[in-house]
Amino acid sequence: MTERNISCHEIIVRLGVFRALYASAVFFNSVLFRLIVGVLAISSGVPVDTVALVTLIEFSLNGILEVPFGILADRMGRVPSIALCLGTIMTGLTCVYIALLIHNDFSRVLFIIHGILIGLAKPFSSGSIEAFYQDALHRACQTEEEKKLLLTSLTTSQNHGKYYTTIAVLCAFVLAAIFNQMHLLPHTFLFGIILYAGCFVTLLRDYRQIGDIEKTLHPSSPFAIIKALVTDRSARISSIYNLSYWMISVVIAGYLIISLGREYEGDNFLRWAFMVSFMLGSAFGGAVKGHILPLLVHKLSRGKYLLTFYVLTLLSSLAFLPLYQHSNAVIQIIYIFVYGALLNTATSAIQNISMNDLMSLVKKQDYATALSFQNIPGYLWVGAYSTYLTLFRGGTPSVREAFVTVIVFSIIFSLTVIFVERDSFRSEIK
Repeated sequence: MTERNISCHEIIVRLGVFRALYASAVFFNSVLFRLIVGVLAISSGVPVDTVALVTLIEFSLNGILEVPFGILADRMGRVPSIALCLGTIMTGLTCVYIALLIHNDFSRVLFIIHGILIGLAKPFSSGSIEAFYQDALHRACQTEEEKKLLLTSLTTSQNHGKYYTTIAVLCAFVLAAIFNQMHLLPHTFLFGIILYAGCFVTLLRDYRQIGDIEKTLHPSSPFAIIKALVTDRSARISSIYNLSYWMISVVIAGYLIISLGREYEGDNFLRWAFMVSFMLGSAFGGAVKGHILPLLVHKLSRGKYLLTFYVLTLLSSLAFLPLYQHSNAVIQIIYIFVYGALLNTATSAIQNISMNDLMSLVKKQDYATALSFQNIPGYLWVGAYSTYLTLFRGGTPSVREAFVTVIVFSIIFSLTVIFVERDSFRSEIK
């Protein structure tokens, strides 16, 4: 298909399919890896600090390599960068699959190799994937209506990708628990490998023409981009909001389920009920946020939009403390479902607004470098937090500690929004 024959509708369909596949695979690797290995650590003797150790390696490498790989993506092309990412992550997931099957002393070595490979792979895609969509947007969609349709489609397809992945793995968990066949759980990693293979094939088949147009782009000097982002107040504020996403989501998405599993280790029914409820809630949030967030972003000012989700995170986390002490198990399980849905929606809203703010400040040929640079503080935070958990908390925080941490972060960033967006709030009051 030639460039002149590519319509906005075709771009939407093709990118929508790829985004769903890619989001499924990334969500599987970044979140469900921690869930599956964390559950196996509780159920079958895998060292319980394995998740934190792999996360430490992965995000430390992410922080170091984000900018160099983002610069490379802007120069050699976003499509080759994404292809390298997909191939490397497939190799990493294969290491995890083998490690869980052989289950001996060499397994820990394979987990570490997985962390190194994912640490190398993610910087190739973290900035490139969004820059990739922006290239397509500028190329094929000319009217504002077409651009809005494309962005809505991409958001929806991304959320559906996460939703279907969660449901698939949830079914595997439930069946394994019902039939007491937890040793079959590692086979779910085949699902992740197939997803990445599907992304790779789809990328090679449909997006060669995007790589052609990138050859006409002339990225700016990386030092000029970084200097502009550091000195620009709006870029610094956007990076703060992006950091808040990482600080909150890593505690909840990365470790809360493992904490719940450890907390209720003596009660097999409650342990599984809490895990399944949280996963279902997160899946529900993923299914509906693609429809809710685009509506809110047009109805609320930037300050109100961000403050709404920080306060929502704060209030939903505060509700845990009395429920945890006094309520019965049924109410707690219902709460965990609602909490998973709310947190999935809130963290996505915060990340989306920070990403869109940043991309409005830089040239399209510099998107990958800029987005990679913005992610560095978040990656360093995840690495530092995982180091703390590995050295001092046995690999995961307690349930109470996880909620208190999110409460503190929510208060800090709610006050930050009020201070930073104070002029906007004042003008709305007047």
